[in-house]
Amino acid sequence: MKRRLRGKEREIKMENIRILVVEDNKTCAEDLRRHMENLGYKVWNSVSSFGEAVKQASALRPDAVFLDVGLPVNKDVIECGRKIRNELNIPVVFLVCDTRSINRTGKTDPFAYILKPVDEQKLFLTMENIFIRSKLEKQISEIQKGETILSLIDTIAHDFSDILSIIRGYTELSINTLPENTKARQNMEKVIHAADRGKDLIENYFMPTPT
Repeated sequence: MKRRLRGKEREIKMENIRILVVEDNKTCAEDLRRHMENLGYKVWNSVSSFGEAVKQASALRPDAVFLDVGLPVNKDVIECGRKIRNELNIPVVFLVCDTRSINRTGKTDPFAYILKPVDEQKLFLTMENIFIRSKLEKQISEIQKGETILSLIDTIAHDFSDILSIIRGYTELSINTLPENTKARQNMEKVIHAADRGKDLIENYFMPTPT
């Protein structure tokens, strides 16, 4: 029976979370699956190699990957964790048998470590922390994207304002060479007017004066 932690809405949300387990020990993998299901989470798939882990993570895009650092070819655990965490932007939790493995895998920036055999209460706290941190990272990423766009707009606005100033300057020089009340001079005056209007729009809407 699934544990109701925070009402029906919370339970439905947890059921939609997909977990990829990378563990070659079938007993450990099944034990983790059981704990996950008791907490209301769903283990989407289990694989037993780092190569398959990256392939599955890339294709299925799970919400988190639980990665056993004790797989036979454990020299690849850092590269595997790095690809999943940094390149695919998927939270990684390392399954460790002792604390010595933590120093070796720290450079992959994992979301958490779980000591085997897995304790269900600690697993619950880990899952909560994973998705709180993941949500915060997404919010920060959106803010940074917004700041990048604003910075780009500011750069373009300044560049365009400079271009209009150059157009206005050369137009004024040309006007001085033209006789009064000629069609050419009137056209040049319209160019200056348009350049001034363009600069005003840019400065008022894209380059506001700091308060």
